[in-house]
Amino acid sequence: AKQSFGGMRDALTAIDQILSIETESISDKKVAQILGILDHESRFTFTEALFQKNNNVALLHLQKLQEYGYDVNDILKELLGTIKTTALIKTLGSKEFLFQDISSDDLEAYESLANIVKNDELQQIFQILLQLEERLKVSSFSKICFEMAILQVTSIHSLIGLNEIIGEIK
Repeated sequence: AKQSFGGMRDALTAIDQILSIETESISDKKVAQILGILDHESRFTFTEALFQKNNNVALLHLQKLQEYGYDVNDILKELLGTIKTTALIKTLGSKEFLFQDISSDDLEAYESLANIVKNDELQQIFQILLQLEERLKVSSFSKICFEMAILQVTSIHSLIGLNEIIGEIK
């Protein structure tokens, strides 16, 4: 439904595509792979590695996703959406009426992510990923650009406020 953006014909085409490839048992992970979107586990594992500043895991995860056939632009789109939703949950809390289109499992995962990252870091990460989007449009080295953005994200330090600086001086 999310992939079809409300278009019934697109949704039916996606269902036909899934059924033509997989006839036995269809899992969420398999559907996500067929449609070219990140599954729940991949999306949150990758984002968590970025938030925990674990560049080894994040780089390996990017490599694994590319080996499975995911395009860097699709991975970036999923990451931006995950960062945005995490920032909203961190700022507003997980009020159910705001996040009706998110499953309870995903909502728990977003809450967990929100607990391991600071607001200012979320904003910095989002800006780095937006810059990456622009670079990907003009560069023929998309994987290298993405890897460098991961290194940039995992080296972010939380901003220190003026009150904290004054407190340290005193």
